[in-house]
Amino acid sequence: MLQVEDRWKGWKKKRSTQSQYQPQLEWEAHIVEYVNFVYKQTKLHGSSKNVVGANLRKDIPLYGPRFIPPGYLQVYKRKTSPVIEPETTYLKPLSIIHPFYYPELGQCPQCDSEDVNWNGWTATGHREVHGVSREETALGYQLRCKPCEAQYRSRISTSGGGRISGSDNDGTFCFCTTNHMFWERREHWEIPCKWHFYRHSSEQLTVTSFNLAGIPYFLKRCAVTRELFDLIIELRPTVTAAGLAENVKRM
Repeated sequence: MLQVEDRWKGWKKKRSTQSQYQPQLEWEAHIVEYVNFVYKQTKLHGSSKNVVGANLRKDIPLYGPRFIPPGYLQVYKRKTSPVIEPETTYLKPLSIIHPFYYPELGQCPQCDSEDVNWNGWTATGHREVHGVSREETALGYQLRCKPCEAQYRSRISTSGGGRISGSDNDGTFCFCTTNHMFWERREHWEIPCKWHFYRHSSEQLTVTSFNLAGIPYFLKRCAVTRELFDLIIELRPTVTAAGLAENVKRM
């Protein structure tokens, strides 16, 4: 698919200081196409008179928001002579932070306004997420706040186009769901965490029967899975940072 190739190549160009592992980026680009499709099928359009969007058709499998790379079993069961590619072993699970899965995120994290627009995927690709047993990734969607943007434009006009003094967030009106600024005003227990039941699998997208599809914790310098966060909370009061790191390595 041309869209898939254009997307992962675009990510790769903008990741000069981040991982550019092509199989990972290409696999994630396929997932983005799936999420775009199901979102379009259920999205409530601006001209619609309905209060809620349409339901997803029964013939369309529901995957996500946490996608697990396909394993040997999926390839073996779907092909007579399976071709095992070692590259798939290094693929990391991907969490999608998107309004299709979390419609409750449609609120400005700065002014709490619900007059917002969802404005496409982050242009730099996934963000690395540290886990206990393996590393993971997360991909975010961008939210644009209309009141914050109007206020910023007004201040720019008033200042004659010069620099605006004030806090670091004065000019911020676009937020990515994998950026720490999107979550910094939320307590950790306010971050959505949902159980999802899956009944489908395919060669491209593999899912478990029950999956805790919780959003990772995004901090300024790093992001961690909920499992690792819980482990840190459990052990940190009784051990040093070095001791905690050693305990994680042994697990």
